[in-house]
Order: sequence, then structure tokens, then C-alpha cells
Amino acid sequence: MKDRQLAHATFYISGDSLEPAFWSAYFNVQPDVAITKGQPFITPSGRPSRVPGRIGLWRIGSEVAVRSNSLEPHLRYLVERLGLPCADLRQILADTGLRQ
Repeated sequence: MKDRQLAHATFYISGDSLEPAFWSAYFNVQPDVAITKGQPFITPSGRPSRVPGRIGLWRIGSEVAVRSNSLEPHLRYLVERLGLPCADLRQILADTGLRQ
């Protein structure tokens, strides 16, 4: 039986106008999930989606990279991996109508 982690952390940005390539370049990170609204995408299981994306999504999580039942290492991983805080992030989200 596989041990299940009690903690993980996820950072995501979503919205109708989201362009995953922009956010991958902005953070210099490839996401776990990237969806462009109206386009087919690869599901987390690695299969092509049956329907186009209903909303744009850029997501990265700690569940695979960090093995800990404590939340702190998961949050630290995301902060370091994404280079947070980013001074202009809040403004870019507001200007593009996206949410985090």
C-alpha cells in the first residue's frame, strides 16, 4: 500500500484569457497542467482531453517534488521554484483579468 502524504501545495492562475506560454516564460517553469480555453489539452493522467478547455489554467504543485506531511516544505518549494514574491504579479493579473 502506498503511503499518502498529508500535505501538498498548489499554485495556479486561471481565466478565460490565460496564455500558458506567457506564464511558463514569466516564472521560467514548465507547469504540471497548462490549458488554453477552447483548445484540447493533455490531462493530468497524460491523455488527450475529450473536450476543449473550458477555462485557461496554469498550475504547478508540490505533491511530486516534496515528500513531507508538513505544509512548510511544500510552500517553500513553490516560493523558491516560482521566485516569489514577484513585484509585478498582482498588476499583471489585474490587467489581464486573471485570478490566482
